[in-house]
Amino acid sequence: MNTLRKKLQYRSCNRGFRELDIIFSNFASLYLCDFAIEDLMEYEAILNIEDAEIYKWIFQDKMNNFLDKSSIAMQIKHYYSTNKDLRIL
Repeated sequence: MNTLRKKLQYRSCNRGFRELDIIFSNFASLYLCDFAIEDLMEYEAILNIEDAEIYKWIFQDKMNNFLDKSSIAMQIKHYYSTNKDLRIL
């Protein structure tokens, strides 16, 4: 499980969109260590979504069926909205 956490931490820091790199890397640093295996799998599924889709979902409130139903995705969005120092735009 530690190998999976390390892999997800790395992927969180290297999304490709600077804004998402900052949000995901900070979120992962704080929360991945507490995630159960099911949460890690859900987080990995989120990381597999195209950057543009996640960007639109977070910054433009565009609906996404998977992200809207994902408790981990909602935690990420809440994390972003409550951490003003992460505001990039």
